[in-house]
Amino acid sequence: MKGFPPVSAMCLTYGRPHLLEEAIQSFLLQDYPGPKELVVLNDFADQTLVCDHAEVRVINTAQRFPTVGEKRNACATLARHDILFVWDDDDLYLPWRLSLSIRRLDESKGFYKCPRAWMLNNGQLEGPTTNLYHSAACFTRDLFERAGCYPHIGSGQDWGLEDAIKRLIPAEKDDHALGSDELYYIYRWQGTGSYHLSAFGRDEGRSVPGQAKVAEFVQGQVREGKILTGMVRLKPAWREDYLGMARSKVGTPATSTVITRRDEPLPMGASNAPSQDTGDCASSSNPSATSSRVAPPIRPAEEKSPPGPPLVSCIMPTYGRPDYVAESIAMFLAQDYPAKELIILNDCPGQKLAGEFPDVRIVNVDARWPTLGEKRNAAIELARGDYIAVWDDDDIYLPWRLSHGMQRIRDLQAPLYCPAEYWAYWGSEDLHDNRALLNWIYHPLVIFRKELWQAVGGYPAQTLSEDTAFFKKILEHLGIDWPSDPVNRCDRVMILRGKSKYTHTSIAGGRQAPDIEPRSIQLAPCGIQDAALRQSVENLIKTRESQATRRAMAAQALQSWLDAASDSGRMFLDQLRPVGSQVGYGTFGVSGDLGYEGKRVEVCGQVRNHALSTHGSARVIYDLNGRFSRFCCQVAMNDDVPADVTAADFLVLADGRVTGIARNVRPHQIPRLLTADVSGVRELELVVRPRRWEYCHSVWVDPFLVVEDGTDRGRAIPSALNRAEILPPAGLPRVEQCIATVGSPGYEEWIDDLLGSVCANAQCPDALLAIFFLGESPRIREVADKDSAVVIPCRPWRALNAACKSVLYSAGQVINAEKFICLDADVLVLDDLRPIFAAIDAVPEGSVLASRNAGQCLNLAQALQVMYGGQTRDADLLLGCDASAALKYPLVVNDGLFAGTRSALCGLDDLLRGMTRAADWVDDATVNKPWRNQFVYNLAMAQAEAGIELDSRYNIHLHFEPIEFRGTPLALEAGSEGRRAAVVHFDGYGKGKFPEQRGR
Repeated sequence: MKGFPPVSAMCLTYGRPHLLEEAIQSFLLQDYPGPKELVVLNDFADQTLVCDHAEVRVINTAQRFPTVGEKRNACATLARHDILFVWDDDDLYLPWRLSLSIRRLDESKGFYKCPRAWMLNNGQLEGPTTNLYHSAACFTRDLFERAGCYPHIGSGQDWGLEDAIKRLIPAEKDDHALGSDELYYIYRWQGTGSYHLSAFGRDEGRSVPGQAKVAEFVQGQVREGKILTGMVRLKPAWREDYLGMARSKVGTPATSTVITRRDEPLPMGASNAPSQDTGDCASSSNPSATSSRVAPPIRPAEEKSPPGPPLVSCIMPTYGRPDYVAESIAMFLAQDYPAKELIILNDCPGQKLAGEFPDVRIVNVDARWPTLGEKRNAAIELARGDYIAVWDDDDIYLPWRLSHGMQRIRDLQAPLYCPAEYWAYWGSEDLHDNRALLNWIYHPLVIFRKELWQAVGGYPAQTLSEDTAFFKKILEHLGIDWPSDPVNRCDRVMILRGKSKYTHTSIAGGRQAPDIEPRSIQLAPCGIQDAALRQSVENLIKTRESQATRRAMAAQALQSWLDAASDSGRMFLDQLRPVGSQVGYGTFGVSGDLGYEGKRVEVCGQVRNHALSTHGSARVIYDLNGRFSRFCCQVAMNDDVPADVTAADFLVLADGRVTGIARNVRPHQIPRLLTADVSGVRELELVVRPRRWEYCHSVWVDPFLVVEDGTDRGRAIPSALNRAEILPPAGLPRVEQCIATVGSPGYEEWIDDLLGSVCANAQCPDALLAIFFLGESPRIREVADKDSAVVIPCRPWRALNAACKSVLYSAGQVINAEKFICLDADVLVLDDLRPIFAAIDAVPEGSVLASRNAGQCLNLAQALQVMYGGQTRDADLLLGCDASAALKYPLVVNDGLFAGTRSALCGLDDLLRGMTRAADWVDDATVNKPWRNQFVYNLAMAQAEAGIELDSRYNIHLHFEPIEFRGTPLALEAGSEGRRAAVVHFDGYGKGKFPEQRGR
């Protein structure tokens, strides 16, 4: 196959992260320059696996797949690309596996595999041996699907697929001609400390299938403390020199070994003095640095970058700090940019650095270069890439350094790139903000075209300020000023290591002289050994991932915004001048200005250029003069606010009336949707009420107004959890009270009973009765006409089941009523509902009233597991952030009855629309609990802290609670445990109880 097409590697795992880490490292060491991903599918529910690498995607599921075949098929479905590689979690792959396989893949077959491999048996490499070795295979998605995918069995699913493929490929499908020096697969047999599914044999005729034996083995390991449960952060590494083992078997001289044990920390020193680094620790006072002796010649690059993304050559001159070089190699290998190389030029006499790693070249020379500038030029001579990235050996480069820089070069159409800001480390986890200035530290950040280096004659022959002299020549050549590009905090690409073990080149700092002891050093890529610095890096990576998740969910939530007008019908609020403003600190910030310290509004790692900043407490007033129909925005705390230090309520007032509210907005949450009806409104007021004043950097993210077009806005509205499209009829009246329900075909008689009981007992004759009905039914029109109710048609988007009741969560977005009581179709109202309407006036704004669920769960965490078949991590996924606080919420409600103002219901509806993963989570077929929508509603109530508990007599659950009916058909009453029942809910097993009380 020609070129470098995108590929997906499929890795199944279950309860053996120590082996998985080596399999992931095998993937990260691949020399393939094209786009690639590793999809790790974990169905061990007791473990949540996390891997901090852009090319590794971990999917954790709450339920185990019935068979390995089904699990493999699911993993293939999750893969983004159409060339699929099998990548078993307990085996090993040498760095050329992907590139060799793609090179030898016959497109007419769509399949490649060498059936010969090395076998690792109790730590000893044996072979080569020949077997099926399905884990060495790759194939196209088209061939995979034509073959019928994997059979739904345990052991033998690999044979099943390959037999089907063999029937489709008339010629020999396997490659038997591969030489031993090219073998790329190491099959692990004995000595893994784990299980082999194949060792349990086929499942046919066995009382206990292999899957169950695997689970029993893993649970035993858990009980013995050998396997961790909960969240497990994977740290990819090889624990042995597998490449060296393979080379020794074929007689190839081993120029190095690849040992990446992370459990062997290298020594690390400390320094109290901040300092600058220029990538080589040769001091100007070192005689060898000023010697007139000419360094030995080195061989220049022989080939140019291949088609595809431009090749970036990272240039690392080094001298006397091999432990930092080992760390820096690991940083390079973690880069998510595919087309890259690292050139390490070491001129420490007698000290030989060795190691073979993908895209890394180590050049040792026996004599010092006279100057650092000449040494940099020599390294660039080796470069094959069209772009040069400065790569100093002691600074910290984050995994997106190259991809971010090259993206900005494309965006700016620039031959030179330098981000404007970076982090600096001075010994604590709290990193310092620094600016990249031409007269300060900037050089370790730069990427430039190699032709610029050629055009200006390279670096000058000097050791100090050689970088500034070089770039001044480039700026003069280009006729531009210093190109400092603003960068979001989460996108900063480097941490300057101010506190260093070694002295720096150009300014004082560091604790000790270079390590120049003559010896051979086998480099072992490893994590950062300075614990505080390592933690800082981990925090930055985790924060960026979290922000990316929140940003993606927030962007997806925009699709659910109502009145998504075209640009011509939309006006950003910062285009209007407020008639009044008051903020709790700083100034009122418009057009993305934060309002203090010269900062910009930054949310989810992005600068927001139309944002309003209103440090709480705050109020801003605009004169709309009735020109607009809808207000839309997202609200959040600015990214610079630490977690859990503040919270605030955001309110939208229209002519003095609350029409929108977002309660309990906290730092690092998904930006909260906030919409409000402003039809005919003259004065719009935005209010922030802090729950704690300190750090209340509250921002309105890109708020806009939809221009009033003068038409009846009977528009289609997607329901909050995407169950249906709501089709409001034209001319719905504006009312004080609304009692609403929801149903579908088959529930007409339940709704008839409900409405009859409301008319007979609720004592709310002026309330609008509304039926949200999914699907078509002539009978529902008859029911509605009998009790003067309004039918709100809904077009189903998903299966008609218990989750359809979630359409009622959007009632406030459809009906213009001041107050709502929402009821399930399967309830009877037996008493006065006016106390509920009255209570709405007595609770805090944005509150929703509901009765506690009779299941008696202590908090949401318990309910999630007991009632909804979920795990703690499900709540994190739904909210897009840490859900631990919400899961402690003690009020677990049943949504058979809930009540509140229109703004309160719309506030929860907006929050639910931000949970973009909720619809699929509710419909998870592996769990089959269609009532999960009720947990999502509870989670929204918990995050907003909106719940107010109603007395349980307003929602008596016949599924759980005993009840006694008494009285005549004209005066029906019901009691439960001595209480008079106001609302009886025929939920769950209660559906079949007391049939004689229905249809009256």
